[in-house]
Amino acid sequence: MKKLFNRLSIRNKLTVLMGFGSIAGLALSGALLFSLVWVAEREQSIRTLHQLAGMAAENLRAPLAYGGYNGRAWYLRLGARF
Repeated sequence: MKKLFNRLSIRNKLTVLMGFGSIAGLALSGALLFSLVWVAEREQSIRTLHQLAGMAAENLRAPLAYGGYNGRAWYLRLGARF
């Protein structure tokens, strides 16, 4: 590979180096973009789960406090499916 590169003209060498540089830059920016999107999606998922847990806690507070909760029967009346 080194022999092939040494036989190229300076113009072709620069073209090859620019191509590899472009590929490396594109790979680096793609990896950065992928990691930033992954972190943002993870934070959004955690936020959504936190909101759902808060709604479930709020909806179960009164039945648990006043003894109206009798297991699955109460929950099934709300239309939940197991």
